[in-house]
Amino acid sequence: MENFDLLFEKMNDNYNYLQTIMGAVYEKVKENPEDEYGRELLESLGNLGKRMLSTEESLVVSYGSTDEAINLMDRINDKKQALTTSLEETTMGKRL
Repeated sequence: MENFDLLFEKMNDNYNYLQTIMGAVYEKVKENPEDEYGRELLESLGNLGKRMLSTEESLVVSYGSTDEAINLMDRINDKKQALTTSLEETTMGKRL
């Protein structure tokens, strides 16, 4: 795919922006652990993040060169694991 690098970079930028938003919501929830709306919002944003990473993964599998695909898949899997762990800890109240 001709524009693979550009698309992947834009997708990565969007995910990083989502992480920034999630961080701000997390800080608000941390200040007020009883904020059920904030927790639900954080969980919804986390699920959106998982979907974004899944789309990145599909792009890499479908259009990435074999050499770079392994590296990119490792990076995506690391992000997925970090997001899942963080989301589980936050929504279960362990981090607040």
